[in-house]
Amino acid sequence: MHGMALIGMLLVGTLPALLPGWRAFLAALAGVAVLYWVQVAWFFWAVEREASEGPAFMAGIAILGVEQVLVVASVIGRFIVHALARSLSRRVRAGLLWGLAVLAASICAFSLSGYASTLLMGAAVPFAWLWLALLLAPRPARPLSPEGARQTSGLLGG
Repeated sequence: MHGMALIGMLLVGTLPALLPGWRAFLAALAGVAVLYWVQVAWFFWAVEREASEGPAFMAGIAILGVEQVLVVASVIGRFIVHALARSLSRRVRAGLLWGLAVLAASICAFSLSGYASTLLMGAAVPFAWLWLALLLAPRPARPLSPEGARQTSGLLGG
């Protein structure tokens, strides 16, 4: 049960970076920050109540640190993916999306085949996250045709 809660916390921490709009991203990031501070307060309240500062305490601190690193890494990943999405053509972007989907699916299939541990499925998570982030990233604005550029320059007085 605790493992599922940990995985849920880590996934919730990376979700704001997937949202395409700035307002939605910042609102979700603020929500994750509030949830994180509630989690930290609960952790130290539980430690104070039990007065144990052994290996379990250090593991809890490590988990909180990993969660911070994942949130920061996903925000940095958001900026990288959005810059990549603006620079790629539609055809290259579609090819990259297919390649990431096939790579993540093949890692998952191999881990379930019996030749590898099912823990290998965790190696597919960064590729699946990158696929989803690139899929949800805003597409670049289509450049105007030469006729459309002349019409709009006439409207703007240029």
